[in-house]
Amino acid sequence: MIGVILFGCCCVFTISVFSISFYRLIKEMIDHSSVIEFSQSLMYFAGAGLGTLILFLLSIFHKKMPPVIESLLNRALISSLVVMFIFPHIIGFFVDNFMSNNHYVYCEVVSTHSARYRHSVYTSDIDTCIGLIERKREHDEQ
Repeated sequence: MIGVILFGCCCVFTISVFSISFYRLIKEMIDHSSVIEFSQSLMYFAGAGLGTLILFLLSIFHKKMPPVIESLLNRALISSLVVMFIFPHIIGFFVDNFMSNNHYVYCEVVSTHSARYRHSVYTSDIDTCIGLIERKREHDEQ
C-alpha cells in the first residue's frame, strides 16, 4: 500500500514538472519570446515520469497481472531509463537548432552549467541579454 501511494505521488509530480516545463518551452518558441529558457535537467522528468507510472501500475496490479503484461511493463520500465537519459539531449539538439535558425543569442552569463545539466537562456537580441546580465548583477549585489 505504501508503494502504491509513493509511486502514485512520484508519478504525478514528475509528469507535472515535465509537462509544465515542456509546455512553457514550446509556447516560448512558438511565440518567439524575447527570452527563452531551456532547462535540460527538467527534461529528464519525461523518462522518470514514465518509469514511475509503470512502477505505479506494477504496484497496483502486481498479483492480478498476466505474466505477459508484467513482462511487457518490465521492458517498458527499462526503456523509460533509456528515455530519461537520451530525451534531454535530443530536445537540447532541437532547441539549439531552433535558436540558431531564428537568430537567437545565447546569453552565457545568465545561463548555468553544472556537470551534465544545463539551464540555457536565449534572447532575441544582444540588448535583451545585456539587460538580463545587469539585472543578475543587481540581484547578486543585494
